[in-house]
Amino acid sequence: MRKLWTLALLGLLAACNQNAIRPPQNPNPTLASGENLTYVQNEVVVAYQDEAALQEAIRKLGATEIARIPELRAALLRVPGDALQASKALKGLPGLRYAEPHLAMALAPKDDPVVQRRAGGGGLAPLGNPPDQIFDELPQYALDPRHLNARPAWDRGFFGEGVTVAIIDDPADVTHPDLAANWAGLAYDPVTNTTYTQASTWTAFIQGLGASNIYHGTFVASTVSAAKDGQGIVGLAPRTKFLPVAIFQPNYVGDFYTARGIVWAVNRGAQILNNSWGGLGYGNLVKEAFDYALANGVVVVASAGNSYKDEVRTPAGYPGIIASAAADGNRNKTNFSTYGRHISSAAPGLDVLLANPTWLG
Repeated sequence: MRKLWTLALLGLLAACNQNAIRPPQNPNPTLASGENLTYVQNEVVVAYQDEAALQEAIRKLGATEIARIPELRAALLRVPGDALQASKALKGLPGLRYAEPHLAMALAPKDDPVVQRRAGGGGLAPLGNPPDQIFDELPQYALDPRHLNARPAWDRGFFGEGVTVAIIDDPADVTHPDLAANWAGLAYDPVTNTTYTQASTWTAFIQGLGASNIYHGTFVASTVSAAKDGQGIVGLAPRTKFLPVAIFQPNYVGDFYTARGIVWAVNRGAQILNNSWGGLGYGNLVKEAFDYALANGVVVVASAGNSYKDEVRTPAGYPGIIASAAADGNRNKTNFSTYGRHISSAAPGLDVLLANPTWLG
């Protein structure tokens, strides 16, 4: 059964990747660049072995602790000077595993090759699609026998019942008619460490972020968990429950808050983490957060990327993560998909029908 739910994620990941830039809890963060890194100028991530080492790091830097992830023994510090230089100043300090600037290097949904299509008046219609592409109300070639071939799994009773998928992305619309029934009842803002249990307050949070720029998480959630109810579209695993984790608000919140979101999802029972985002560079803390997920038996899938070339992007390149590329309707690699020897799977990622957030009409 676990293999089927992994396949569900491959379908949603292929078309998705994100690009970014804003770590929060600082209303006007200043970004800096150096040594091929983009980071928050005055924030440092410190991974410690014991409390005494962390307190010594704080004292040495004249820093203030902003937040902590106990499961990873990591803290976010605000420092008076440049974060890259501050992290170097801690090198060799007994009891520290590493120190690094708070990285802001992932990519954002605006760079996805996504076109929103709205039909005037009458809505979307099948328009001569083969009968084997109609699974709910609208045609979905990605699920037909020539692509993901969903129906044989459904005929055997594999709909994803009992499986929870974390959508680590921008905040998904839990009120959408095709998604509301499959919301797991929790949603998370890792910046403020707030768990939402009411759809109305989650929606108010999204509206406060500027909802017109937020849509990608809803797109992704619908490829997994859209209900099989005779309306709209159906997800590949239409009885899974989904957990939204908002690491794009609408820009990237930074590695520390992303790691906190990953840990939250694992601790709340997610069996799969979907990561339709990525970037260049290597962050120790995000790597450790995914290791925490893998150590707890969670399947992790990530978009290979949309860079048009052969390269390794993270998190898709981390050990233990299933990297998925994008295929077109003819089962060939799309021209925009990243490719390389580390990629183990591909799935439809072009002209796939997706659910639009209700705040976009």
